[in-house]
Amino acid sequence: MALRDIAGQALGLNASALLGGWSARMRVAHMLGFDAPERMAAEAERMRDTYGITVFKVKVGRRPARLDLDVCRALREVLGAEAELFVDGNRGWTASESAAALRELDGLGITLAEELCPADDVLGHRWLVRQSPVPFVADASATTPAEVTRSLLDGAATAISIKTARTGFTHSQRVLFQCEGLGAEVVMGNQIDGQLGTVCTVVFGAAHASSSRRAGELSNFLDMSGDLLTEPIAITDGTLAVPDSKGTIEGPYYVPDAPALPSVATLPMRDGEAGTPLVFQGQVTDATGQALPGALLEMWQADDDGLYAQFAPGIPEWNLRGGIVTDDEGRFAVTTIQPAPYQIPTDGSCGRPIAAAGWHAWRPAHLHLKVSAPGHQTLTTQLYFKDGAYLEADVASAAL
Repeated sequence: MALRDIAGQALGLNASALLGGWSARMRVAHMLGFDAPERMAAEAERMRDTYGITVFKVKVGRRPARLDLDVCRALREVLGAEAELFVDGNRGWTASESAAALRELDGLGITLAEELCPADDVLGHRWLVRQSPVPFVADASATTPAEVTRSLLDGAATAISIKTARTGFTHSQRVLFQCEGLGAEVVMGNQIDGQLGTVCTVVFGAAHASSSRRAGELSNFLDMSGDLLTEPIAITDGTLAVPDSKGTIEGPYYVPDAPALPSVATLPMRDGEAGTPLVFQGQVTDATGQALPGALLEMWQADDDGLYAQFAPGIPEWNLRGGIVTDDEGRFAVTTIQPAPYQIPTDGSCGRPIAAAGWHAWRPAHLHLKVSAPGHQTLTTQLYFKDGAYLEADVASAAL
């Protein structure tokens, strides 16, 4: 997946456009795990009201099946007819239990059924698929083109779940094309991905007509904290956009809970810290220009040798790191030193694609910022210096 991104950057395209560029957005499906009917319905309402999500994947497969059937009824009652519901059994029921459940679920407008019974029950599985009133999705039982072909031609499935975290872009595309050739539907699944994994899913899913037709499982990142994206992805109106910015890395050097500092402050530094003195000042506002008093401006940077505290030996723990709180007008003024450019690692999995692309390994000097305020979306970004070295050839393609 990373190599596809590198190729796209070389051509001036994002990875989704390189793969096909069918759509700029995908509808989002949210997964609801096992719980009491009222709690699962409340979570679905929250996701609908907060993010506009109207497609829900419901985990089923418990015994007695009435537990899950009651959940589906509660969801339909709370969400109304406009919501789309589909079920995933993780092979929890027998074929006959699954068939009985499907007959009851059919009256609730279920649109898909995934892995309801064990795949190794070959005859029962085929029999169940013939009974199913909705497309029957194979997931872990069909992850390669060969397995997909067998599942579809043997009548063990009529649709396939594709997960880029499991099969990458190359093999996922082979599976996709196999499904298109055999006339089977596909759905974009999820491996409990964070934001980075979710970006890969939406990049691939939105690139093709057949993989973007149904909602993809793209909301698991909402339950996770911490990620590598400087521009956090956001679900709006029940959809997720394909990121188009090159500046999408938080980088590996962020550390939470830096020392709290007042609005006018000096970043922690060593006595006689080498480097050109720098005062960084400004005002934090919302999108309308309204000042945000008490906003938190987290700031971290490399030193004059291009090294980061907590990632290089001999540097004090919080050197050139701090969390500045803005004043009553949202203003701040931070004294620090100008950071130096630095090389990213050139060995291992990081160095191989750099060498293959014929790139240098340098990043331009920059300040890292993460700005947050209650009731507002967190903004993570990097600030660069005019006429700085490597601005036009940042190995991370983050300098815009």
